[in-house]
Amino acid sequence: MNHIKYWADRFDTQLKNNPDDPVKALNFSNYRLMDQVHEEILSCIDVSRLQSGSRILDTGCGTGQLLCRLMALCGQGGSFQYHAVDISQQMLDKTRDVMGSAIEPCTIGYAAMSVDAMGFEDDTFSLVLASESLQYTNPYAAVLDLIRMTRKSGQIVISIPNHHSPFIQKAIQKHGGRFTGLDFEKALDVIAPEVSSFKVKPLVFADNQEQKPYLMTKLEYRPDKDLIRRANRFVISLIV
Repeated sequence: MNHIKYWADRFDTQLKNNPDDPVKALNFSNYRLMDQVHEEILSCIDVSRLQSGSRILDTGCGTGQLLCRLMALCGQGGSFQYHAVDISQQMLDKTRDVMGSAIEPCTIGYAAMSVDAMGFEDDTFSLVLASESLQYTNPYAAVLDLIRMTRKSGQIVISIPNHHSPFIQKAIQKHGGRFTGLDFEKALDVIAPEVSSFKVKPLVFADNQEQKPYLMTKLEYRPDKDLIRRANRFVISLIV
C-alpha cells in the first residue's frame, strides 16, 4: 500500500465515521486551529490578480470549508472557474454537497487525484491553494509542479506543518514515513529561486493563542531562527 492510498483510505474512513465533523475528518486538533490556518491563507490572497475567467485550484480541498470561504472572498462577479481536488473520494463528495450547485457565473470542477500526480497543463491557474495537503507527499516536488501549473504573475498559497516541530516529529514517527513537514531552509534553496516573490508566515501557537507572525520576503530575508524552530506551521505565499 503506497502512502497516497494509505491516506485516501484513512480520510475516507474518518469522514464516514465523522460525517458532520470536518475537524475530526481532516485530523485537525480543533476548530480554532483550522479556522486560524484558513484565515492566514485567505489574508495572503491578492484578489486583484484575478480576472474574469481566471482558473482557481484548491488542491487537497478536504470537506470544502476553505473553498466556501474563498468563493465568498472572491465574489460571484468574476466568472471564475474553480477546481477542487482531493485524494479522498469521500472528501470530494462532501465538498460537492457543501458547495451545492455553483452560483452563476462561476463553475466548479471536481477531481479525485493526488497533489503529486495532477497532470494539469502548464500555465493553467491564476490562483492555487494547497492547505494542509503537501505533507502527504514530497512537498518540494509538489510545489515545483504547482509552480509549473501556475500562470506568470499568478499566486500560490500553501499551509504546511514545520518539519522540525516536536509535535510534527511525533506525527512523522506515528505514520512511518507517510507524513512529513517542510524544512524551511530547504524550501528556500529549492522553491524560492523558482518564483518572483516568496513570503512566509511562521505560525506559533502558545497557550492556545497565536503569536504575532513574522513576515519574511525573498529579498528581505532576516530569519528569526528561534521563531522558525518553534513554528507549528508555515503559511507561504508565492508569486510566480
